[in-house]
Amino acid sequence: MKIDIQNENNYSMVLIEGSLSMDNAATFENALISLLNKKANVILNFKEVRFIDSTCLGIMVLYFTKLKEINKKLIIINIKHDINQMFKLTGISKQISCLNSLDKALDLL
Repeated sequence: MKIDIQNENNYSMVLIEGSLSMDNAATFENALISLLNKKANVILNFKEVRFIDSTCLGIMVLYFTKLKEINKKLIIINIKHDINQMFKLTGISKQISCLNSLDKALDLL
């Protein structure tokens, strides 16, 4: 897995490549911790994410909640069909905004 963070004026974009799994959960969580400390809105770009396991799903929900407590947002964009289906089945897409484009995400900020 590879993570690249791009900081913009009112948000940070997290570009993720590969799989989000227990093996790299600490790296994923550390990236989200750093953005929480900056008090930034977070956009996770899942365009290159092939798989996400329950450990990383839990981390995402935890940081969604922490960001919400400080009036910031966590939004996911460019989700592959299979992962989007899992988000619907688990109810994550009812909590976290899952959108098709950066423009739609920016409209929510």
